[in-house]
Amino acid sequence: MPDSPNPSSPQSKPGLKPPGMEPTEAEVASAIGSLEQSLKSLPAAAPATKPLPSLRQDSSRQRRKSPGLFWLTAGVIFPALVVLLEVTTGFCASVFFDPIPTVWHMLVAAFVPAVNFLIWLALRKDWREHRRALGWLSGAAIGGAAFYTLVFLPLMPIGAFALILFGLGLLPMAPLFALIASITGRRYLRRWQEQPAKLPGLWPGLALTLIVLAAATLPDVMTRFGLEMAASADAATSRRGDAWLRWMGDRDSMLRNCYARPGRTDFVSFLFSFGGQVNPEEARRIYYRVTGAPFSDAPRPELKTGRSLFDWFDTDRGGSAAGGRAKDLSMASSRMDQSVDANAGVSYLEWTLLFKNQAAWQQEARTQIALPPGGVVSRLTLWVNGEEREAAFAARGKVRQAYEQVVRQRRDPVLVTTSGPDRVLVQCFPVPPDGGEMKIRIGITAPVQL
Repeated sequence: MPDSPNPSSPQSKPGLKPPGMEPTEAEVASAIGSLEQSLKSLPAAAPATKPLPSLRQDSSRQRRKSPGLFWLTAGVIFPALVVLLEVTTGFCASVFFDPIPTVWHMLVAAFVPAVNFLIWLALRKDWREHRRALGWLSGAAIGGAAFYTLVFLPLMPIGAFALILFGLGLLPMAPLFALIASITGRRYLRRWQEQPAKLPGLWPGLALTLIVLAAATLPDVMTRFGLEMAASADAATSRRGDAWLRWMGDRDSMLRNCYARPGRTDFVSFLFSFGGQVNPEEARRIYYRVTGAPFSDAPRPELKTGRSLFDWFDTDRGGSAAGGRAKDLSMASSRMDQSVDANAGVSYLEWTLLFKNQAAWQQEARTQIALPPGGVVSRLTLWVNGEEREAAFAARGKVRQAYEQVVRQRRDPVLVTTSGPDRVLVQCFPVPPDGGEMKIRIGITAPVQL
């Protein structure tokens, strides 16, 4: 009697074949259909939740979205301090050139750290509604920082050398630091908004800043170009330069070049100095040819950006020309006493001059005096400690040497020398500071025209 099949044996399970037997095509299709039906009957899986970022990932993302203290120092604090230093002391203007010769230059220079601070604050406070305006401001700040980076590019090697020796080399590097911070600040803004590739305002803002700077610099550029032509040894080129200055020259710029030391005026003059500098004496002659008036007839131009702290540096002191007007130095009083000898045909005039100095430093009083035709200076006196003292007469070389020596010793000299036909140059030093006075008397003898 055959054994009954064992239900637990593999042969007794439905759908399974004994070993060595392959399933048919129909059986495979049936198994796949059953599996699909089973999957459809399963409940829908819950949506996968986004894994929480780890503390390290979160801090990294925070660093990318908001700049830190180093960025704030390089892009805001350090450039702002450098601008403040230049405005109040004129350090760069007194040593190399004036980086902020106009109010517009000063506004652009201060605009860069101000915009960087605004970007830092907006990223911290999440001011997303102002991202379009921030994009324009960021573009303008990049333009200003790029301009001053190019301006200070010639000084960066000097700054690196000074950094090693004196620690002052960081000052010319401030625009470069501000430029890097402005560019990275714009990258922060792009990551911060919803559409990182569409932050507006880069090129329009940059172009606006450059237009403002070009408009502020153009008068000086045109004037310097005209001065270079007018100072040419070729007569035709010099006449074209005079005509150019009458047509497009800026009178204030010409006047500043009459007082400035070579290479020490502004960035435009600094660049022109590499190809030959127009010295103040030549600029004064050109000013007279162009305007028809001596440069000393116009008020002395105000030195901008805090450089009044350096007004004590008088380049004409002890020289052989009257030079420009001295600030805070004036003629407080003037008195003339004259007598005429009709029989001898001679007149004698005594002119008493009192100079007063309101500045905080000693100054030299210089003036040119036109004499009557054929007149000469026959007497000269100077009050020293309230006592009138007579001057001595000697050859030009000897009196000039003696005057320069006593000027270096800061004693009380007065000098009168000829300065052309019927003209003399009067110099006296030092006029005491803080309201101090210096009194001289000149005696002039001249023939009477019969």
